Amino acid sequence: GAKTSGSVAEIFVFLLLLDYGPAAAAIAAAAEAGTISWRTSNRWTSRLGSPAMAALAMHACGSGFEVAREHLAPEASQVGPLFALLLLMSLAYFAAGTLLMASLIKLKRGEPVRPLQILRDHGWLAVGYAGSAAIAGLLHTAFGRFEVSVIFAAAPIIAVMLATLHIYFRHAEDQARIRAERVAAAERAAAESARHLAELRESEGRFQSAFTHAAVGMVLVATDDRVV
Repeated sequence: GAKTSGSVAEIFVFLLLLDYGPAAAAIAAAAEAGTISWRTSNRWTSRLGSPAMAALAMHACGSGFEVAREHLAPEASQVGPLFALLLLMSLAYFAAGTLLMASLIKLKRGEPVRPLQILRDHGWLAVGYAGSAAIAGLLHTAFGRFEVSVIFAAAPIIAVMLATLHIYFRHAEDQARIRAERVAAAERAAAESARHLAELRESEGRFQSAFTHAAVGMVLVATDDRVV
């Protein structure tokens, strides 16, 4: 729920970027991240860190988008170049925001930061960012400057996107849960094998010690009376 509602909120973040610039979009991104983190976490580090990271990532990526948009004018006012720039910006925003927030969490836990692994683990979320940017670009080109009336005009489109993203995120979460269960099962099997091996070594060590240091002679005899 938080992911799909966040994706819908990102539509308006991208609309604000298109119409009012990176500063307004950064404020909206911080508000969105703060709302989600407030609902999903009880830690103040997350409640404060998530909005800060989202605002920083949006302002940086949004500023780059504005520079590219002005550099390509007037071509950037056309639908094709505008969509291309917006989609590239959305992917950059996803990467920047994800890396900043995940790195903050890993550093707090004392874990190593591996950017490529972080992006692979959260790569499926990029679909939501790209979808939100595409809807925002469509609304911007169809209705012009972002106003309250745009919200009502966009309602059917957003509803379809919400349903699609809900199905996609649910499938992705199911796949992630299955992978996690498989990893956990493999780890349990490995731990059980290690425990059995340790017990076998300990038993063999006790037997070897008893056989070597016995005060009387000892011999191993097979069932057919052969001396082993």
